[in-house]
Amino acid sequence: MTIGAVGGMPPRSAKVPGESPLGALRRVFGYQSFRPGQEEIVSHVASGGDAFVLMPTGGGKSLCYQVPALLRPGACVVLSPLVALMKDQVDALRRLGVRAAALTSVTPYAETAEIRTALAKGTLDFLYVAPERLEMDSFRFMMEGIEISLFAIDEAHCVSQWGHDFRSSYLRIGEFLDRRPEVPRIALTATADPTTRADVIARLGLEGARIFVSSFDRPNIDIEVRERRQWREQLISLLCEPRRGSAIVYCGSRRKVDETAIFLAENGIDAIPYHASLDHATRTANQDRFIREENGVAVATVAFGMGIDKPNVRLVVHLDMPTTVEGYYQEIGRAGRDGQPSKAVMLTTSSDAARAMRLLREELESASPEDRAPILARMQKLNAMHGFVESAGCRRANLLRCFGEDHPGNCGSCDRCRRPIETYDATADCRILLDAITVLGQRYGPRHVVDVLGGLMTEKVAANDHHQSSVFGKGTHLPRTHWQSIVRQLVAEGYLHMTPRGALELTGKAWDVRFGRAKVFLADPSGVRTRARRPRKGEGLPPERKSLLDAMVDLRLRLASERSMSAQAFMSDRTIEAIVASMPTTMEEIVALDGPEATLRGECAERFLQLVGSHLERQQEDLSPQMVDLFG
Repeated sequence: MTIGAVGGMPPRSAKVPGESPLGALRRVFGYQSFRPGQEEIVSHVASGGDAFVLMPTGGGKSLCYQVPALLRPGACVVLSPLVALMKDQVDALRRLGVRAAALTSVTPYAETAEIRTALAKGTLDFLYVAPERLEMDSFRFMMEGIEISLFAIDEAHCVSQWGHDFRSSYLRIGEFLDRRPEVPRIALTATADPTTRADVIARLGLEGARIFVSSFDRPNIDIEVRERRQWREQLISLLCEPRRGSAIVYCGSRRKVDETAIFLAENGIDAIPYHASLDHATRTANQDRFIREENGVAVATVAFGMGIDKPNVRLVVHLDMPTTVEGYYQEIGRAGRDGQPSKAVMLTTSSDAARAMRLLREELESASPEDRAPILARMQKLNAMHGFVESAGCRRANLLRCFGEDHPGNCGSCDRCRRPIETYDATADCRILLDAITVLGQRYGPRHVVDVLGGLMTEKVAANDHHQSSVFGKGTHLPRTHWQSIVRQLVAEGYLHMTPRGALELTGKAWDVRFGRAKVFLADPSGVRTRARRPRKGEGLPPERKSLLDAMVDLRLRLASERSMSAQAFMSDRTIEAIVASMPTTMEEIVALDGPEATLRGECAERFLQLVGSHLERQQEDLSPQMVDLFG
């Protein structure tokens, strides 16, 4: 059946005037009772109230607008982001005898005309459309004079520029809704953190709406993060484990979906590929097949599964690290929707986060000023996801914390609780970091704070006179990457909060650490790296010379990243060895080094000289030149 087709529509409306919410639930949907929280939402909306509903994937969000819509006169207009999601909802409603249709980019003209007629006659109960359609004059004209029971905005996190799946067309939904102020509106999502939640409410004009927030805990889902090594073998092993149900394998690109599906087929696993480059008929057929099969395997990009009511997915595998915690939560939430034990496994390496961050920085460099905020928000969310992966704490507690929900930890059903990793007492370093954040007024993001701790004289540091602050250069004993990991872990563990603007703020837990009332134990970044680092020699160097080496390496990495170059292509290890050994203080001295690269000219040379100078100012010892093999 083609989505949007009116042929095959149930002969009569499923509405019964005067019916109770429980009566409609039992008669139409076949459930004998509401799930916790549903009945209060349904009654409120059915009586004409606005609502914002935050409910976990599999919690029964659809019923929260479908039942009240059947209790009110007129057609319910549902705004939904994906054709596949609309198809699944329309098909499910029609099987229940409900008159539902959808207008999408693939709806033929004849079917559009039939839908228009059904609306005019008042014989349609639900109309599903994408938000882009609201901008079409033809649609606005078609809806004039039509009785509307309810506006339902599904996947409402897409409204917010801080959300993980922001779509600009969602920004204009509020304007359309305001044309019919008498119609109640309900926004629903499974994945909105507190910042996204506030933005959605403001943009949809829901300031006076009732807010319903359910627990996000899905204790039946076992959560595990594994280092990705031989991922093909790891994937085969996971899919061959005994399970009574289906599996979804998420990939970060369409090409990887195709490659993985072919690989699995070659190894006897008939996997179903799904991504946006497949034609509509193939996507529809593949989705239908996955829903029908009891033990099917789908290999897909992250959009697959949104809103699909398949209760027996027992395994969700991520072959790449997701870029947001919200997206990750939504995707693993497609497992175990029937409440039965299920598993979510992520295969990742540190290169996933580095690659994603590099792409975002490139995007930021070419973005217009008005487009920078959403990109910065995505960078912030990527750091939060990276922190979730790195953190030594209970996965479930850290995941729920992102949604403003407290969990005591020790869940017993995540890899961190079953197999705790080795940690170290990071209290002293954390106190240095917390002091720096406080001294800087809790107004700056991780990058600037780490710059100040590392003693880097950036434009921002100079402009704010932070090189004069008491914390400038206090962190030169650790490499930049280590400080960045500490920040991410403290955010994940709830010691630091990041504002919508990206500034770091201390929580109550952090103040206890800063004033010596509590200790912090973190995962050692050098112990969880997935790639072996070349050992640095030079054990005979004084500590201050070693700290300069680390600072030089960090500065090289940053300058290379700014120029989209690899660190080695920008400047070789040998040149850094020469700088650390000779400690040049003038442009003539640095240029006179044996075989210096072109990067040791102009602005870059000044940056390295400033770094050497700041180290010399803090050290009164005689650092006599000595050439040593620092990198091996």
